[in-house]
Parts: sequence; C-alpha cells; structure tokens
Amino acid sequence: MHSDAYENNTEQRWQNSLYINRLMDELKLFTDGSVDTLSKIGYGAYLIVSEHRLSLNTLGARVKVRRFENTSSTKLELQTLVWALSDIQELGSRVIVYTDSQNIMGLVGLIKLTG
Repeated sequence: MHSDAYENNTEQRWQNSLYINRLMDELKLFTDGSVDTLSKIGYGAYLIVSEHRLSLNTLGARVKVRRFENTSSTKLELQTLVWALSDIQELGSRVIVYTDSQNIMGLVGLIKLTG
C-alpha cells in the first residue's frame, strides 16, 4: 500500500510539472516606467504573467519595481525592458512584451526589417 501511495504522489508531481512547463512555454511581460525630468530619477516596473486566472493580490505581489538614476523617459523604458528580460532569461520561454513605449515598438519593427 505504501508503494501505491508513493506512485500516486510521483504521478501527481509529474503531472504538475507538465502543467507548469506548459504554462511557462509562453510568458507575458508587462513593463512601464516614469521619470521626474528635473531630478532625472525614474522608476521602472514589470510584471510577468504565465496565466490569466491569478488574483489581483497574487499579481500585485509579483510586480517588480526598480529605481533608476540619471535617466530619461526613453532610456528608462529600455532599461526596464532589459532588466526584466535579464531576470527571466533563464526560464527559456517565449516572451510576449506589452509596453506603451513607442521606442521599444520601433525596435521591434527595425528587427523585423533587418532580420
């Protein structure tokens, strides 16, 4: 009987692992930032979402915020994106980026033209 319980537990962990891997195949990355132009201090934030059924409390706990100094709004948006991508690069997942930065969207267009 102990063996059956162990096998069931092992099977459940394997199924959970497959479920997590399936969720991690595609990540949604939301980024934003804002700068005080006088002090040139800004804050960038990002949120990684792998599924849409998460509660607001869970999502709020996952938001990462970082302070950047001697920056501009354009630079901050790029700094935040690079920071977020470097934090998640080891996950090896496809990442869809959501941003309101025209500069980042312009980079995507440039990459498509040259790639």
